[in-house]
Order: sequence, then C-alpha cells, then structure tokens
Amino acid sequence: MAASDLRQGGNTVKDNALFILIRKELIRGLAARGIAGVSVRQNFQPVQQGRATESCVYMTKISDRRHGSLGIHTIYDTEIEEIARRETQVIESAFQFTGLASERNPADDEELTAADILKTAAAVMQGEDFRRALLSSGVQVLRIQEIRNPTMVNERDRFEFQPSFDVVFTHNDEFIARDPVVDRFDWKIKRV
Repeated sequence: MAASDLRQGGNTVKDNALFILIRKELIRGLAARGIAGVSVRQNFQPVQQGRATESCVYMTKISDRRHGSLGIHTIYDTEIEEIARRETQVIESAFQFTGLASERNPADDEELTAADILKTAAAVMQGEDFRRALLSSGVQVLRIQEIRNPTMVNERDRFEFQPSFDVVFTHNDEFIARDPVVDRFDWKIKRV
C-alpha cells in the first residue's frame, strides 16, 4: 500500500449508495432478461403509502454484521511528514428481497407470477454482469440459497404468495487517521 493511497481518505460504502447501486444494477439485469417495467423499491419508505399496485421487487436491509477483526495498517508518509493509519472492517450487509405481482389472470400461462419475477431477480444477482458491476464499487455478492414462498391474505381478503430470499453483500468500512510526526524532543532534568 502506497502512502498516496492513505492520503485519499476512507472508503466506506454508505447505506443509500448501496441501495442505489443494487437497485440500478437489478433493474438493468431484469430488463436484459426480458422483464422490463418491474419496479425495484426500498421497502418501508416514509413517502410510500401502502404497497405497490404494479409488479415490484422490494428490498429491505436486515442487518450489518462486522466480520473478523479490525485490520490496521500504519505507514509513514515522508512527503507530508505524517503517520497515516488505515482501519478496515469487513461488513456483511444482509438484505431481503420480496416479490409482488399485480393480480393476474390464472388462465394466462405467459403472465409472470411474483415467484417468476423473484427467481429472475435472484438469477440476475448471481450473474456475472451484476457481480462485476458491484465489485467495481467494492461490493461483493454472496450466494443466494433459498427462495421462500409463503402465503398471505392481501388487502382484498384474497390469498397471495409473497416469495422472498435473503442475500449478503460484503464491503469494507474504512477509517483513516493522520497524526503529525514529532521531529524533535528536548528534555531537561531539573532539581526540585
């Protein structure tokens, strides 16, 4: 690691930036797989009243888990005569994605269900293009294992499936501290 790398400041992935990045790449990936027009939204927004009426994928952040120990790297920068210390913590951010589809005609076998949309979203997130786009921003995607498909009663008293899956994104939280260097220290011993 060069001293100039430590002059740049910390590289922390903020929550809003993570939501925007995931949303942008998921919309792009769904469209590439032939599912355009599905909105991708962050769940539990203050401006949101009720659920979406169109087909939608909701994303909810579940948790942040600090993984491993804090990594500390210290280097003396001779150009600016400071000691720079980078503290790095790996963070695992768990997200839940939920699929909703507008009420559909069960006789139409071409119409997408919520499970169809969510299975495609999972495939997009495990795909090379999505992973490469996130990795270029310092975020890695871990494996999606299970897509749950529980039933619920909607606001019209009708049964509906609400499929969901969890995925973990890893990224680094970095903090850089700079300390001036003491270049001279004088001491004297005096009688008291």
